Amino acid sequence: LSGTVPVELSNLHKLQKLSLEYNQLNGTIPKEFNSLTEVLELTLNNNMFIGGIPSEIGYLAKLKILWLTGNQLNGSIPKELGGLSKLEQLLLNNNMFSGAIPSSFCNLTQLRILYLGYNQLNGTIPSEFGFLSELVDLQLQNNTVSGTIPSEIGNLAQLQIIYLQRNQLHGHIPTELGSLQKLTDLSINMNKLSGAIPSELGELANLQYLWMQQNQLNGTIPTELANLNNLVDISLNDNSISGSIPKELGKLTQLQYIWLQNNQLNGTLTNELGSLTALTELMLANNTLSGTLPSILGDLIGLTTLRLDENTISGTIPKQLGNLMQLGYLWLNNNALRGVIPSELGNLINLLSLNLSSNSLSGTVPRELSIQYLPRTEIYLYNNEALSGDISFLCENGTNRTIYVNETMNDVVCSCCVL
Repeated sequence: LSGTVPVELSNLHKLQKLSLEYNQLNGTIPKEFNSLTEVLELTLNNNMFIGGIPSEIGYLAKLKILWLTGNQLNGSIPKELGGLSKLEQLLLNNNMFSGAIPSSFCNLTQLRILYLGYNQLNGTIPSEFGFLSELVDLQLQNNTVSGTIPSEIGNLAQLQIIYLQRNQLHGHIPTELGSLQKLTDLSINMNKLSGAIPSELGELANLQYLWMQQNQLNGTIPTELANLNNLVDISLNDNSISGSIPKELGKLTQLQYIWLQNNQLNGTLTNELGSLTALTELMLANNTLSGTLPSILGDLIGLTTLRLDENTISGTIPKQLGNLMQLGYLWLNNNALRGVIPSELGNLINLLSLNLSSNSLSGTVPRELSIQYLPRTEIYLYNNEALSGDISFLCENGTNRTIYVNETMNDVVCSCCVL
């Protein structure tokens, strides 16, 4: 359907459901819709409506569902929507709304779903949100909302999803969030949050996704997070978190993603990591981790990405890493690794990128890294001055695979390598 919505629809005084979603309707939303006094559901999402939300919509006393997602609506959100006391679902995301979130929303005590993400909203999160006792899903991501996260959100016992990422929130993470026993998703990444991660978050027994990356968090990783037995993804990267990685995290056998890169973590990699057999991505790059690489990492056979680059890890490369047949990215560069390159790395048939540069590796490069074994792999070997031998075989048969070395590797011969 295209064109504008006929005003005459407002004459359907007994209408209970008006669904016009996923069309090409344009123009403005008729203010005459306030005549639809029996309407329970008004879904106009995914069209091309422009202009603001008529304040008259706030007088539809029986309305339970209002979906306006995915239009080109703008202006401020009318405070009159706070009068929709029976509203259960309010979806206004993916528009161009600006201004503050109305504090009158505190009257929406039946509200279960509130989507305001992907707009241009500013101001703060009203502390009055603490009165929305039935709220299950709160999404405010991708706005310019500032201020702190209200501690009153910890009162919302039914809450399962919090998406506050990509805003300008600051201050500490409220300890009261640890009271949200039904929470499965906590996404507060890409803000300006500071301070330590509250240990109380370890009480979120149903949490599956913990996204706090790209803030200004410091302190250590609380060992209490090891109580999150349902955790699938922990992303704390790009903060200023210090201390060691708690070995207790090895109990989280549902974990698939660990992103801790670009922090100030120290200590060693413990054998407990080998218990995380569901893990697909282990990202620990750009910290100050030390010690050796545990051979038990070879038990993580589901890994697709292993990034330990830019640390101070020493010792040799365990041959057991050759067991990681699903691995696409193996980056061990910029450490203090020594010894020979294990020929078992030639088993990594899905490898796209192997970066061993800027270590102290020695000996000859195994022929198992040739095109015959690793047909799609870019290989980075530069700044390993003790490597020796002719490695032209790495790019034989006219392949366009790129091998990176540098001119200081005097004992390496390669007719096809990139300096």
